[in-house]
Amino acid sequence: MGSEMCIRDRPRRRFYEIQKTGHELQKLEKYIVGSKNKYDALLVKSYDNVWGHDIKRHAQNYNYENHLYSFYKANCDLNINTAVSNGKYEDYKIVYMPAYNIVTDAETEKIKEYVKNGGTLVLTFRSGTRDEYNRVRSMALPGVFKEIAGIEAVEFDAPRKPVKICGEVSGSAEIWCDIIKPDTAKTICTYGSEYYKGESAVTVNEYGKGRVYYVGCDLDNDAMKELVRIIAKSANVETVDTPNGVEVVKRDDCTIILNHNENEVDTKIKGVSLFDGLEFNGVLDGYGVQFLEGSI
Repeated sequence: MGSEMCIRDRPRRRFYEIQKTGHELQKLEKYIVGSKNKYDALLVKSYDNVWGHDIKRHAQNYNYENHLYSFYKANCDLNINTAVSNGKYEDYKIVYMPAYNIVTDAETEKIKEYVKNGGTLVLTFRSGTRDEYNRVRSMALPGVFKEIAGIEAVEFDAPRKPVKICGEVSGSAEIWCDIIKPDTAKTICTYGSEYYKGESAVTVNEYGKGRVYYVGCDLDNDAMKELVRIIAKSANVETVDTPNGVEVVKRDDCTIILNHNENEVDTKIKGVSLFDGLEFNGVLDGYGVQFLEGSI
């Protein structure tokens, strides 16, 4: 590395690149040191459920971690800062709990309180049916979440071919389909094929001051992105559409834009640059970074 930065004691391109980075970091010190990202959403990953789903997959192509990633990717594509942990639910506007099947009674009450107090909860198929010892609960699906979801999953299917999804979101499911009977919930999407054509696939239920979305099937990438957009809007979470490979990170006092592409990209985002105080026109060089004043 040293020989590439300096040859015969003469600075080269990489030396000046690192020198520039050092100067920029000095200017941005107060926006970096001790600063924290502003997270609007939480994706709950449970290792009890990692192991539980690995022991009993139920469908050949089902993978718990891939299921989690589908929600994470959709949020990232819309530039919604999303934490992945078992954090305090009340710190987030939206909590995603895909396939949260192993759950204690104490955790169930904590989740109910979060929604009652105005939180937005997203549940999916294969949730709420087992206790902390991985024992099946003698309850109708989705188990401990039946009341807050306002539904009953009366049947389920692991389809042999893609199933159409219709409604506020259009797409397809390939791995799992809960056939949902709404109780107090409102239907967002229905199935468009198979023997359960016309039955509910995705629902939302008002509970206390909050709401619970129940996603009864897997979704293709485009459909998942549009569903997450609907969920975000209902929770007053801002989404930002950017070209592929462009990431936006929101903080309280600044916005960071990163271009992960090799080529220059017009991000369509404008603002005052914290590098030089000038107006940023939205164009970022390949692998470029920009810090903008305030939160967009």
